[in-house]
Amino acid sequence: MNEDSIMKTFILTSLIFSIHLCCAQNKTIINGAAIKNYGNTLPVVDAELHLNTNTHYKVIFDIAKSPDEKGKLNSSINTIARFINMHVSQGVPLENLEIIAVIHGAAVKDYTTNQTYLNKHGVANPNIELISQLEEVGAKSFMCGQSFGYRGYTKNQLSENAQLALSAMTALIYFQSEGFQLINFN
Repeated sequence: MNEDSIMKTFILTSLIFSIHLCCAQNKTIINGAAIKNYGNTLPVVDAELHLNTNTHYKVIFDIAKSPDEKGKLNSSINTIARFINMHVSQGVPLENLEIIAVIHGAAVKDYTTNQTYLNKHGVANPNIELISQLEEVGAKSFMCGQSFGYRGYTKNQLSENAQLALSAMTALIYFQSEGFQLINFN
């Protein structure tokens, strides 16, 4: 083996080791401090912005997107679980997290009953268990009555873990006037 081949092998080996080390350090997944099987997080060891664990966090998640693929979990709803798990794992008491989800647009299908989703899409609603667990830890969901109605749904087709609002706009304005902070990934 010549010197050039040895150098290339050394560089390639070093690169592979570095990638493996980097991935191993960054992929220590934390599974569900409060919401099991959903909302996995990664530890952030060197964060400069730290949480005040005594603060009462009032947050609204504006959820309007939904995956095109039927039977696929809505990642925006999973983000709510991630937010809760991330903060609980860092010492924020669950009772200090007041979470509201405002559902509208394409995401309305994800908050329908399992039977409604099954009838319309031919597969079970993959969001049912996650939405139920969010409700169990105190997160509240409000469905835009306008989006729900325009898409042809009726109140008896709404998940038991959601409440009907006049509109998403109404809910967003109301909760922001009550001191909730908006998180919008749409």
